[in-house]
Amino acid sequence: MHFNQRFNKCIKIIILTLLCNEMEKNFVSNFEDTKPYYRNVVSGPLASQNNAQHHVSIRLKERDREFGKGHICSGVLIAPSVVLTAGHCIYNHKKKQSYHSSELIVVMGTLNRYHSTEQTLIYGVTHYYQSSTSHVQNLHNNLVIIMLERDVPTTTETVKMISWENFDNLSKNRNTKNLKVTAFLHNEEGLPLNQLMFLNASITSLSRLDCLKYICVDLSNIHLQDYGAPLIIDNQLIGIMSYSLDKYSTFMFIDITQYTDWIRQNIGDGHHRNSSAWGILGLIALTIFTIKQSKRLQYENK
Repeated sequence: MHFNQRFNKCIKIIILTLLCNEMEKNFVSNFEDTKPYYRNVVSGPLASQNNAQHHVSIRLKERDREFGKGHICSGVLIAPSVVLTAGHCIYNHKKKQSYHSSELIVVMGTLNRYHSTEQTLIYGVTHYYQSSTSHVQNLHNNLVIIMLERDVPTTTETVKMISWENFDNLSKNRNTKNLKVTAFLHNEEGLPLNQLMFLNASITSLSRLDCLKYICVDLSNIHLQDYGAPLIIDNQLIGIMSYSLDKYSTFMFIDITQYTDWIRQNIGDGHHRNSSAWGILGLIALTIFTIKQSKRLQYENK
């Protein structure tokens, strides 16, 4: 009798284990089906660490508690603590005001929007610069400089700055070939794809006023909604994705060669502690503090 009881107990444990395993499989399967990302189904090469080390993902910190959900735009690293992206990326359309720098984070060193690795770097944002003439509605001067909380180490293999100052104005090079865009894409239903893509691009010959102010680019019917994505040629940054003329045809990239002086003026040497404007503000704050302390000591000595 004792043996039968033990045998029955073992059978029950085995059955319960099998049921639990089956329930776990069903749960995992259902969970996978509800994930907010999908495998890439577009034609074209995936980006690699060799051709996309400059690419960054700009995210809302609050939304990114589940890694990847906070992505709002792409951007590009141009100096140890400097990222460029489209100006309207940092604008909260619901509240009709720009996001505070503390609401933003910058993620780099990963080719999968939803997957963090040991090489993934996550940085806070201290402040950003926009032109005084920028306009969210008409996208005039739609460029923003984001300053990171610290420098990206030069020894990091998965993240590298891209050159941006040594390219002639594109007005002389409208037939430029070998253009590439690194970007996160969406499928036809507007759902985000997980892998970063390395896309072929070509400059269009549209006779539009927009194409005189921007770089008009054709991406062969790619579903690109990733504002801030960089346009590059031979590892040289020349443009930042701003908007599209129509649904999936011609894309407008900001010609950064028109902004080089403005960028240099604001980033200083490109390091965290040496950005020009914040260095000046720090000096002013120190001066005010010194004056107040001096006056206080004079008052106490009277």
